[in-house]
Amino acid sequence: MKIVTPVVNNPEFIYIQYYTLKKYFKGDYEFIVFNDAKPFPDFTNGNDSTIHDKISNLCNSLGIKCIPVPNLHQQKMDCPVVRCAQAMDFMY
Repeated sequence: MKIVTPVVNNPEFIYIQYYTLKKYFKGDYEFIVFNDAKPFPDFTNGNDSTIHDKISNLCNSLGIKCIPVPNLHQQKMDCPVVRCAQAMDFMY
């Protein structure tokens, strides 16, 4: 079984999911994180350009497969739903 989750700007979310799955899931599974954090300062990541790398490094240290979502939404768009939809399309 594959368990897939998108993560945007919140490395703590990975800890919670990882340890919850480890504690309660009894079957074999592969935990896969899609890292949609921006590697540049933005209001959505609190102007912290290191969030993307923090998520990747955390996944590596926990042995979680981490797939970076290409920055499909570099250009400023009026509608954040479009950015979200592009990232979700990539994950599918």
